[in-house]
Amino acid sequence: MKRMLAIGSVLALLLIMAYSFLKTEQVVLGERAVSDQPLTNANGQSEQLYDYVGKPTMLTFWATWCIPCSEEMPHVQSFYEQHGDDINILAVNATDTEQSVEAVRAHVKQQGWTFPIFIDEKRKLRQTFGALTVPTTVFLYAYCEIAHEVYVPIDEEYMESILAEL
Repeated sequence: MKRMLAIGSVLALLLIMAYSFLKTEQVVLGERAVSDQPLTNANGQSEQLYDYVGKPTMLTFWATWCIPCSEEMPHVQSFYEQHGDDINILAVNATDTEQSVEAVRAHVKQQGWTFPIFIDEKRKLRQTFGALTVPTTVFLYAYCEIAHEVYVPIDEEYMESILAEL
């Protein structure tokens, strides 16, 4: 009888622990985790950084007047075409340094870029990610934890090497 009671107690405890584990929705992240951030795409629509959770993310901070950015962005487009299903690619424009949002949209259209473009009119995203200069690229693990930061222009080969680590 005592044995049956002990087995029953252990099973009940296991069921309670399993239920608690399955019910928990909170993901515990490391110290390099990024909080959810509001995003505004080039069309003026609001999104959230956490909309992109589940896949690694590459945030590229750039400006239309930035010569190194102009050299890097064709590599970003090529990488997007090759790996867009494997990684989120978000290009964040340093809009506070631009003439206007319309000028940014016109530049993107002229370049033929098809990856998502976001507007940072108040420098908030750049401050959050420490992107004090452009170009800056920040790679995030699938659950928005910073994996890698680069403060110089990069090419597809470099992007692919980081993607392989994510």
